[in-house]
Amino acid sequence: MTVIGKILVFFVFIFSVAMAGLTVWTFTTRYNWKAYADNAINEAKKAEEAFKKERAAHEANLKAAGAAVAQLESALKNEQTRTEAETRRANELQSKIDAQTNLATGSDANSKRFESELAQRQEERNQLVKDKEDLQTRLVMLQNTINEERRRATEAEIQERSVRQINQKLLKDLENALVTIRDLESRAAGLSTGASGGERSVLDATPRPAPPGVIGKITEISKTSDLVVINIGSDSGLQAGHSLMVYRGDSGDAKIAPEYLGQLLLTRVDPKGAVGSFKPATASKKIMKGDSVATSFGGK
Repeated sequence: MTVIGKILVFFVFIFSVAMAGLTVWTFTTRYNWKAYADNAINEAKKAEEAFKKERAAHEANLKAAGAAVAQLESALKNEQTRTEAETRRANELQSKIDAQTNLATGSDANSKRFESELAQRQEERNQLVKDKEDLQTRLVMLQNTINEERRRATEAEIQERSVRQINQKLLKDLENALVTIRDLESRAAGLSTGASGGERSVLDATPRPAPPGVIGKITEISKTSDLVVINIGSDSGLQAGHSLMVYRGDSGDAKIAPEYLGQLLLTRVDPKGAVGSFKPATASKKIMKGDSVATSFGGK
């Protein structure tokens, strides 16, 4: 026999031994599983029988306990009924006792109640008298305060009227002075024209007063010249050559005098606007948008 044959025989022997061992192990293990399963089934049956016995005993105990509870409830109900009856009797007796007590003490209680009400009414009357006196004192103080405020208001009104009259007089004097200045300028311009001859432009013309009641606002100011645009024109009776006063401030307020800025000589007049040349009253007077123009400070 060759070496390969011997090796093959050896492997066949080893394989046969392994198969025999596997067969024996499988048979032994199978037998143990069956015994274990039979044992588990027996244990389960024993546990089921024990559970049934325990449940039957528990149900018997529950029935006994239910019967005992029903007995106790019936006894409790009977006891409650008896207690309620006793309570009603006790209440009736207490009501009779209270009625007798009230009859015995009624006179004293009424007397004390009347005395208490009388004392309370007396106290309320005293408080009302005190409140009345306090109100009278406050009324006197308020009347004195009102009289003082009326006196101050009268003095303030008198002072306001005085200031208004002074302002109106100053404005009137200023307007008269302006009229005189216009007249003098007109005469000077006439003399100058008579001496030089020739035609004059609107800028060289003698300023003429605008119609009374004309009031407007400056809307545009030229940055390169003295020309100014206003928001009133020929619809308000203005014409080229008319002269308007330029001022700043509300002329209707007697306490704040308007600031006179200068004269505006109209050079071009449209229905709803006009253009004129501004001549400041002094070199420091500057105009701005929103300044007012009018025939006079009062707009008359």
